Amino acid sequence: MSERSELAEAYGREHIKTCGCLGRKFVRFNFKLDDPLFGAAIPCICQRDAVERDRAKRLIAKSGIKREELDRWDFGGFVPEHCIPLASDDPKETLEKMRRVKAVCERYSIKPKCWLILQGQRGSGKTHLAYAIAVQALANSVSVFCHNVPELLDMLRAGYNDGSYDMMLNDLMNVELLVLDDLGAHATTEWTAEKLYEIINARSRRILPMVITTNYNLDDEHCGIDPRILSRLRDGSKAGIEGLVHILRMPVADYRPINRAFKTKAA
Repeated sequence: MSERSELAEAYGREHIKTCGCLGRKFVRFNFKLDDPLFGAAIPCICQRDAVERDRAKRLIAKSGIKREELDRWDFGGFVPEHCIPLASDDPKETLEKMRRVKAVCERYSIKPKCWLILQGQRGSGKTHLAYAIAVQALANSVSVFCHNVPELLDMLRAGYNDGSYDMMLNDLMNVELLVLDDLGAHATTEWTAEKLYEIINARSRRILPMVITTNYNLDDEHCGIDPRILSRLRDGSKAGIEGLVHILRMPVADYRPINRAFKTKAA
């Protein structure tokens, strides 16, 4: 979209609140000759609504989330009261921690910025919350790509054969919100480490939002994640939510046995 088109769209959003284009889809205003919008066609609200619907369809198609999954992954389906505390933890404290985790994820989904890492053992609900963030961001017209890391790397590798590699790598580096589920579950090779570092480092340079789930303890230098990637993930984490990275630790046992009874899914 050109700068002039962006200005026209922005002007229409601010000033056109009802349809008055008489079916023409655009309206014109008497701007001064030296105004950047002189002679510009301003999209009517009816046209903007159609464009937004088309954009939403395109975003969903490219998000990695299947249409039947959109209703499954929501914040309403994640119930902190159903989380199982670790054997050594106080149930009331665990409940409050998980309520805070959910609240942070909900706030983040409204306006994703910086990086959010959900860290916890297998089955603690990390995937549910990560995908709920992605679905809410999509609903807000944010471009999203969301996938589990092993399958994503397989797709990227397959791109060498079908010609999609460069475009996919570019999308992963530049999409508005990238959700990487189950970091560390992939086979660690020189190629996988290099590709993940390339993606994460590119997003680090531009401070593009990213959500990551992992079973690994990022405080452990020898946790199994490539040291270069680990360094990026820990960068700024001690600065809290205003830093580059905010790590949410989920101190719960397997959430899934209880969650199945409520016809939701978490991992």
